[in-house]
Amino acid sequence: VGWVVADAGAAGQLADGVAALRSPLQWALLAAISAVSSAGLALQTLGYQRVRDVASASLMNILEIPFSYGLQALLFHEPLEPLGLGGVGLIACATVLNLTARVRHSRADAERAQRENLVCV
Repeated sequence: VGWVVADAGAAGQLADGVAALRSPLQWALLAAISAVSSAGLALQTLGYQRVRDVASASLMNILEIPFSYGLQALLFHEPLEPLGLGGVGLIACATVLNLTARVRHSRADAERAQRENLVCV
């Protein structure tokens, strides 16, 4: 029963939002924003398909969170909260640790391949 009441409230909010769009210009802006958002998501999906390494795509995807949090503050003047900044800091630290580990492993793999080539010759 609780979810029915919540759903009715959401439907009421949606109806209020649709009623707020009174002019054709507002509808055109909504359609343009929707089209640009859809195109951006399509381009992001195409970009992820072209990435050879799944780990790289995962890193790009996880970095959306800190950038979104920062853009929220810059564009919408939302206050940055300590808990949010802490989360962004943790994500940034984990990403840097992941990148340094990947660089270290790739260097070790390159050195191992070079030694194998020297031994084979």
